[in-house]
Amino acid sequence: MKTETVKASNINHGDTIIINGKEFTVNGEYIKNGFFGTTIHGHNIKGSVERVLFPKWYKGKIVKYVPQI
Repeated sequence: MKTETVKASNINHGDTIIINGKEFTVNGEYIKNGFFGTTIHGHNIKGSVERVLFPKWYKGKIVKYVPQI
């Protein structure tokens, strides 16, 4: 599995992230930006988070990796 480290504020609806070793697909309801920072799925995220990247295929070859299919 390929991942990238991004700021919590750069997470979008539909992204799959890893928090404490568990994978979550983020729904728009789970992302909250407030006075105390960004919370995702009830977890207060300070700094960065791991976002899962999926392969993009073209003619049987991986062309690139993208955060959403």
